[in-house]
Amino acid sequence: MIHRLVIKRDGFQREVALHAGLNLVVGRQVSATAGKKTCNSLGKSSFNQCIDFCLGAKVNRNARQQPKGNLPVHALPDIAITLTFDLFGAPVEVTRHTIAPDDVDVVADVSAWPVSPDAEIRESGKVVYRY
Repeated sequence: MIHRLVIKRDGFQREVALHAGLNLVVGRQVSATAGKKTCNSLGKSSFNQCIDFCLGAKVNRNARQQPKGNLPVHALPDIAITLTFDLFGAPVEVTRHTIAPDDVDVVADVSAWPVSPDAEIRESGKVVYRY
């Protein structure tokens, strides 16, 4: 189960919390689009792209080589995207930064994982494993 998605940047934080059961991501018409009867540009696809990014989507800093449909990291400043979810019944927190998308920070019990982390970082009283 996915618990939450957090997007952080200097002075900005947005969190989307999900709950047990069915969660729907739907658009809502706002006054600017009411006349068009559309729900475009409200962030539904960006929400999905952020989840995909945290789960390991391939990215390229070059806009021409960026896979279509992926998060456009080439156009973004340093943004930290964190996804918290359950993996085999245990909580996992995964963070990727748009400025360094090759680094994946994980807060979880990784002792039984088949791949060992590249580094262990202690910050704010927790252990972060970098892959």
